[in-house]
Amino acid sequence: MTKADNTLISEGLALSKRMYDYFYEPSRNQFAARYPSSDTTSPDNGYYVWPVAVAVEAIVEAERNAPGQFTQMLDDGLAAMEVYWSKEFGAYCAWHDYPGNDDIYYDDNAQIAIAQIGAYEVTENITYLNRAIAVVKFILTGWDDTDSPGGVLWHRGTSPTAERNACSTAETATACLRLAQIKEGVPADLSASCIDLGEKATVWLLKKLQDKDGLIRDGLSWRDGSWQVNPMKWTYNTGSTLSALSLLYKMKPSSDIRRMAIGLATSAIDASKALFDLTVANPETRYWWDSTFFSQLLVEGLVLFIEVFDQEALGDQRLDQKLAEKVRNEVIRQTLYVKEFLRDDVDGLYFRSLRLYTIGQAQLDSYRKLTGDRGRQLEADAGERENGQGDVAQRRLVKTILGSGGVARGMLLAGSLLSS
Repeated sequence: MTKADNTLISEGLALSKRMYDYFYEPSRNQFAARYPSSDTTSPDNGYYVWPVAVAVEAIVEAERNAPGQFTQMLDDGLAAMEVYWSKEFGAYCAWHDYPGNDDIYYDDNAQIAIAQIGAYEVTENITYLNRAIAVVKFILTGWDDTDSPGGVLWHRGTSPTAERNACSTAETATACLRLAQIKEGVPADLSASCIDLGEKATVWLLKKLQDKDGLIRDGLSWRDGSWQVNPMKWTYNTGSTLSALSLLYKMKPSSDIRRMAIGLATSAIDASKALFDLTVANPETRYWWDSTFFSQLLVEGLVLFIEVFDQEALGDQRLDQKLAEKVRNEVIRQTLYVKEFLRDDVDGLYFRSLRLYTIGQAQLDSYRKLTGDRGRQLEADAGERENGQGDVAQRRLVKTILGSGGVARGMLLAGSLLSS
């Protein structure tokens, strides 16, 4: 199958272009929404840095699949991020930088570093690699080496009892290990530090946050005088941990890493476990439960898992082919579900919630038809609606860059499995 024949890649490319055209404002060199939403701020509905990072990551994958066609969009996207850059801290602020702004998140910066590394890979523009190096040096400082409780901080400058989240730890590990794979232009001592941190962080995630069902919980919070686990299970925490494990295996292969990666991937595609919407009675019509901007990181983890562990060169260590096929089929099934049910044919953009009954009446009708659950009522998600007062369900449905950016990147990553 060629890329032109691949329905996921072709739609992912088209969506990346539609997303850029809809949200990018050349006159102000920024990404902004048509209407105020949960991810924008006054006065012009500009986006916080994290949604912009997701959009840029999608454009990176579009350029990877269609070299030269998205170069200018990628340059524009990365240039638009400069307004968030803090020279004082060597990191990106959540909103535009200004003197003294220390509202800086380690998970945001890890995801930006991954985008910068990808941008360098597809363009060979050394500027992007140098910025990725600077950002990785910053996120390395978030690691707590005491193991009490350890992990990567969520926000800079916080107290010793601040949250230690799976997202900041797993995404930092992934960014570090991705940078360490680049052989030229990265100082050897920094590469060594990245591999060391990537390994420590991955071990920490599995030791501290993996539940009995094999999935990764959200983090540790200090409550009532002790560290307690936040039990929430988002798709991206398991996905980013799986990405880190897979990248670590490429550099330091071991039977333990292989075993842990297989266990994590197996749990992630198990419809009886908490990454799926367990309110749906029939397992065959269950899908991942949260949002496209999270699930794309699980797609990334599962795709990396297949790339790393399903190689003939591994011989008897190659992934069991039944499991490999199950992983491929589940990723494609999930992505085709998004393509069929979350797309708005009016503008070609996508909604963001994977639970159709949280979007609008049309999506609720599709949910009822798909699952046979005629009793389900609309549970309107504020993230799908214009900001405002009063009944959420009465507000205007809006498109967000997080929604379409997450879908575009997920499609382009999943499309590689469809091609193979």
